[in-house]
Amino acid sequence: SERAKNEGKFLLYEEPAMLSPVLGDVNRLRQVFVNILDNALKYTNRGGTINVTASEAEGFIQVIISDNGCGIPEKHLPNVKKKFYKANQTVRGS
Repeated sequence: SERAKNEGKFLLYEEPAMLSPVLGDVNRLRQVFVNILDNALKYTNRGGTINVTASEAEGFIQVIISDNGCGIPEKHLPNVKKKFYKANQTVRGS
């Protein structure tokens, strides 16, 4: 993406030649992926890499987004699914 390039980061995308369509709310799905990618870009240092991989197995689509950023401290893991929770209060939220 342009943002990754501007920030000196690498965004890599890998998918199979054929991937079945996904049924769902396009706007909601887009927002989920935008939020996850925004967080990955926010917490990955210059020169870092964000990987997006899509695959299909047994009728399901799997999307894996990974990065080599700073990660989440273990003490914050129990809270990461709480709405509006931020482990680092100094970084803007998405």
